[in-house]
Amino acid sequence: MEYHSLKVLFVFTLLCAVQVQIKAQTPAGGDISNQSQDVIKNFDARLIETEKIKAFPVLPAIDTTTKVQSYTVPNKVVNIIYQPPKLRPIPVAPQKNDPAYDGYAKVGYGFPNSPFAEGAYKFSQPSQYVLGFYGKYHAAKDNAYIENMRFSDLKLEANGTYFTPANIALDGKIGFEGKERPYYGYDHVKFTETEASSKQFFNTTYFGAKAYNTTKNVIDINYSAGLNYYRLTDNFGGTESNIDLRFDASKWFSDKYPLGLTIRTDFTNYDSTGGKTQDLNNYYLQPNFTFKDDNYSVRIGANIVNTKDETFFLPDLEGTLNVGGTEFIIFAGWKGDINKNSYKQLTSYNPYIFTKTTIANTRKTEYYGGIKGSVAQIDYSAQIGYSKNIGLPLYLANNSDHFRRFNVLYDSVSITNIRGAVTFHPIPKLDFIGTVSQNVYNTTREKAAWGLPSLDVNATAKYTAYENKTQHAIIKASAFLLNGVNIKDASGNQQRLDGIFDLNAGGEFWFLQNVGVFLDVYNLLNIRQQRWENYPSFGLNVLGGVTARF
Repeated sequence: MEYHSLKVLFVFTLLCAVQVQIKAQTPAGGDISNQSQDVIKNFDARLIETEKIKAFPVLPAIDTTTKVQSYTVPNKVVNIIYQPPKLRPIPVAPQKNDPAYDGYAKVGYGFPNSPFAEGAYKFSQPSQYVLGFYGKYHAAKDNAYIENMRFSDLKLEANGTYFTPANIALDGKIGFEGKERPYYGYDHVKFTETEASSKQFFNTTYFGAKAYNTTKNVIDINYSAGLNYYRLTDNFGGTESNIDLRFDASKWFSDKYPLGLTIRTDFTNYDSTGGKTQDLNNYYLQPNFTFKDDNYSVRIGANIVNTKDETFFLPDLEGTLNVGGTEFIIFAGWKGDINKNSYKQLTSYNPYIFTKTTIANTRKTEYYGGIKGSVAQIDYSAQIGYSKNIGLPLYLANNSDHFRRFNVLYDSVSITNIRGAVTFHPIPKLDFIGTVSQNVYNTTREKAAWGLPSLDVNATAKYTAYENKTQHAIIKASAFLLNGVNIKDASGNQQRLDGIFDLNAGGEFWFLQNVGVFLDVYNLLNIRQQRWENYPSFGLNVLGGVTARF
């Protein structure tokens, strides 16, 4: 009780010792200047001393007993689903793994009378630019066997890529190609021609440009836009120019399903000496969408083409099913396209056609299916297909022409095709590649598919026989088989040329890290077959030389 009284007295003393200001509540509408009062009171209080109370805490007794705790944890299986990594293509700069060397040069000579030179060099700054130069020349002449039997190929090109800070890459190229393919198919018993009179060449100047994104952008759309141009001239005054504009874009949904669109315009103008000027312009609109899963993919699209005031709606359908992972995959498709047979395209396939020819489109619709996969050291594919080709070019020799040039004939042809390919690595350092294709033609107007082979077989083997840090040796062998094509003889009867069989071998040996030698031998059996009627091929020919890397 005494302690409580002292506490009350102490609090009261503190309150009284301060200056207190009391403000009266201001009436509504009153004068606030006269409504406050100050009350000041000083109070002096003193406390008498009291006896201090001492407290002595006592710790509780320590509990020394041992207690056994029992825990029960219920068993539970937690299913955690891990999403597989999602992979999809992103357009990146077209850079391969940096080679050990920036340039190389390959120089050689062969029989018969065959000079050869090839070289390339690049300048680069990582993530900024790549600038490259390439050149190649190869020629051969065998007048000892057939007069004016020769050829020459020349190619020069400069190309590069510039990577902008905005993650856009700019590609560019400019180049020149020169091909000489003389007419040597004339009757050499009756006629003699000079090198100038039999001469035929095709010179092509070209350039291209392309822009595309190199990283994923905010809207997640990959795109590219570019153009390609060429101008071809021959020694008869013929010219052909072409402009190909193309835009591609793709949008991914859920990082799994791509929606694609291609817009393309392909303009060609061909003017042959003594012939009419021809224009062939194609416009393409190609949308597509692909469903993908771990075990299947389905592509649904269309190929809408407008040409010569006609519009064609062609299919673009393909599906794949993984039956046994990557070891066994089934695929099937239904596709259509319109392919342009330009003067450049026709002379690339058969350089001995008449320069005054017709350029036209081939409308193709194909149904196909097959299997592919990879088992152990074998990659394989096999396919069977059936296609309808409206306006397929055929090549028939004109035996009444002095140089025996070829007429280009267009026909509607159905083709049943069976083909396969295999890559085999039976032992380390040995690679084997083989392909086979068999066509069965069914023509509409013509008696046969003139000039088109039905069987095509290729086989190549490569073996690294020796290898250490600075030296290695490689041995190569290849075989090529092409069945004889259908022709018409001078009497108009259908005949078939003999088949073509080439057996080749070669190798290279690098005796220094930067310097090596090579040797290639072609047509070991020295069989002079005719791929094109009246134009036999070169017999045994050899090419050897030196290669340097720097």
